[in-house]
Amino acid sequence: MEPKIRALTVAEVVIAVALLGLLLTSTMLLFTSLLRASSKSSHQSMGAYLAQAKLEECIRLDMYYPVPPELSVGLYSADKAQTTDFWYKLSTTRIGPRPGLYQTAYLIEVEVWWWNKAHPGQGRLSTHLSRLHYKP
Repeated sequence: MEPKIRALTVAEVVIAVALLGLLLTSTMLLFTSLLRASSKSSHQSMGAYLAQAKLEECIRLDMYYPVPPELSVGLYSADKAQTTDFWYKLSTTRIGPRPGLYQTAYLIEVEVWWWNKAHPGQGRLSTHLSRLHYKP
């Protein structure tokens, strides 16, 4: 009696290839979404840093009035070939004076927004920062 040799049928091979293709596709989609989330997080950090820097610059240079117009700056996090344009708007509101407390106070607000051409579909991304600054 000769031993039986069991071979794979065409249907089994097609199912195995389909499952392998599904597994590879889902893995690629997972890595793509992780990369996009990392990029978005990086841009949010850069936007927050830019807002903080512009707010500090406004206080340091006493730029309360007149407020500069909307300005833009191109920043990059990974390489110079993929810059993201950041725009910011600085606004101030005078509050005061309050006798016995302070002479004048300013509510300084900075809004930073950006759009990355390399990652469309994320919409307008922005961050907002404000601080109440007392002037003696």
